[in-house]
Amino acid sequence: TPAGTRTFKAFLPKAGVEMAWTPDLATAFMAQRGYRSGGSSFNTARSQLFAYDPEYTWNYELSLRSKWLDGRLTANANAFYIDWTDQQTTANFGNGVYDTHTVNAGKSHLYGFELELAHRLSSAFDWYASVGHTRTRFDSFLTNVGSITDLSGLQFPYAPRWTLAAGANLRFGGGFNANVNASYRSAVFYDVAKPQEDERVGGRTLVNARIGYEAERWSLSLFANNLFDEHYDQYRNSFTGQAIIGAPRTVGVVLETGF
Repeated sequence: TPAGTRTFKAFLPKAGVEMAWTPDLATAFMAQRGYRSGGSSFNTARSQLFAYDPEYTWNYELSLRSKWLDGRLTANANAFYIDWTDQQTTANFGNGVYDTHTVNAGKSHLYGFELELAHRLSSAFDWYASVGHTRTRFDSFLTNVGSITDLSGLQFPYAPRWTLAAGANLRFGGGFNANVNASYRSAVFYDVAKPQEDERVGGRTLVNARIGYEAERWSLSLFANNLFDEHYDQYRNSFTGQAIIGAPRTVGVVLETGF
């Protein structure tokens, strides 16, 4: 690829305000401008180098932080909106799997919320849970490469609409401890292409568990990731039939010591 030099600069203001209504309840609002520099991307199918410009965002976030039940329960939440200009994304232009490079989408946005809870019932047991929801959209995405030139209306790649997580910790018997946790991710699109439904992998739920013993100078634990051996794809290409599969069930032992 040919050598080249490009220079970028940006002005990035940020401002926020926070209000503590009580010692255990606070809200805040923040606005800031984000930036990522431009660069160059090589398209293998066309044997061409394509330059792309910087991208900018305006981020708006409203947050809540709270403690309840004498501090044993925390409830935190965020709501956000991001207005994206010249978003950098990888797109396919219709001439096979290698007809791909980074381009700037004209305009896009996303919005959503996050909620998390953590509750310590006693010194022996606590649990936690979280939920997140995001909606994404390319509002204006016109290109002058390939047979597909208008990608407006598509969703961001690898942006699940829903994510859920929960877990619990148990401590017992003067040093024994255990944890179980689960996470869910809804279906995602793995590419920006038309029809986008062909570039989709389904949701997945993973469960992990661990049990161990902790002494003053050492600890021993047995863990299992993807306990129920969920079969799922991280990536799948409908053109080539290739896929990247998720990690299978993994069981192991960890021994740690300190001096």
